[in-house]
Amino acid sequence: MRAITTIWYREFLNYIRDKARIISSVVMSVTMLFVFTFALGEFDTSMLGIEQIQYLLPGIIATTAFMTSISNALSVVTDKTDGFMKEFLVSPTKRSNIAVGKILGSATTAVIQGTIILAISPFFGMRYTIGMILGIYIAMIAISVTSSSIGLFLASTAKSAIGFQMQVQMLMMPMMFLSGAYVPIELLPNWIRPVVYINPVTYAVSAFRNISINTTNIPNVVLEKMGLVLKIGDFKVTPVVSISIMLIIGLVFLLLAIRAFKRTSITNKVSLKRGMH
Repeated sequence: MRAITTIWYREFLNYIRDKARIISSVVMSVTMLFVFTFALGEFDTSMLGIEQIQYLLPGIIATTAFMTSISNALSVVTDKTDGFMKEFLVSPTKRSNIAVGKILGSATTAVIQGTIILAISPFFGMRYTIGMILGIYIAMIAISVTSSSIGLFLASTAKSAIGFQMQVQMLMMPMMFLSGAYVPIELLPNWIRPVVYINPVTYAVSAFRNISINTTNIPNVVLEKMGLVLKIGDFKVTPVVSISIMLIIGLVFLLLAIRAFKRTSITNKVSLKRGMH
C-alpha cells in the first residue's frame, strides 16, 4: 500500500508543478466547446430547454477527463527512458502495485482537470443539484480510471515517447469524435455504430449528459434522439450501466497493463550499468 501511495503522490506532484499542462488542457477544452457549438449549426436543443453550449458541456467534461488521463501515461514512457522506472522494477515492490499507483495518480489529475471545467460551467448557464454533482464525480472517476488503464497499457508496450504519442493520437481522436460528445450519435451513419458502442468514452458522455441535464417531463423519444439516453437495439443504457461498462473495460486494461509490466525485463539495462563501473 505504501508503494501505491508513493507512486500516486509523485504523479500528483508532477501534475501540480506543470502549470503549462493544466492551463493548456483547460484552454483546449474551452476552445473545443466554442468551436463545436458553432459546428452544431441547426441542431435544435430547445426541446431540452437548454442552449447548444449547455448541451455540449457535459461531453466536454467527460472528454477532458479522458484526454488528461490517457495522456498522463506518457510519464511511464519517460520514466522508462530516464531510468527511473528501473528503480521500481528492481525493488521488492509488486509490479501490480506500480501499475495501480500510476493509474490512481493519473486518474486523480484527470478528475482535478475535469473539476476545473465543471467549476467554470455555471458561467455558461449550467445548474447542478447536489445529486447531479455526486453522479458526475462517480462518472468522472470511472472514465478517468478506465482511460488511465488504457493509457498505462499503451505506455507499458511503447518503445519510445514519440511512438506512444502517435499511438495515443491515433486512438484518442476517433474515440472522442465517435462518443457523441461533439456530434450527436443520431447524426452518425449506421455503419459506424458498432465502433461507437465499444468506445468507453461513449458511455462516459451518455452518463454525464443524462446526469447533468434535467430530463423531467421530457419524452423518452426526445431523450433518445438528443443522446441523453443511449440505446443499443432495444436495450436502454442507464448511467449506472454506463459506469459499470466503463469500469469493466478499465479492469480488463488494468490486467493487460499488469501483464505487460510483469513481462518487462530490466536484465540488460542492469548488466550494462554494472559493466560501465
